[in-house]
Amino acid sequence: MQILDYYPCKEKLCLFAQQAFAQKPERKQWVQEQEEMLLADQMEMVIANVSFMHLKGEAKNSSKACLATIATTKSACATALTGSKAC
Repeated sequence: MQILDYYPCKEKLCLFAQQAFAQKPERKQWVQEQEEMLLADQMEMVIANVSFMHLKGEAKNSSKACLATIATTKSACATALTGSKAC
């Protein structure tokens, strides 16, 4: 099981989705799907979903911030719980 700081991750996902999806219904659906994966301990799927989107401009910058937040919280929990890099 992986532990992450859910709220910063969700915030970055929402910010990313605002840049990546022009249509609000599509954006809300995508965020909800990612949120469900985070809560189901499928962090790698969320990372893959953000990473493999072909983006430009602000959306690309936002994706980097989103991925950095997920990676930072994952790394912090690993260090705190096990002293290693994996939770």
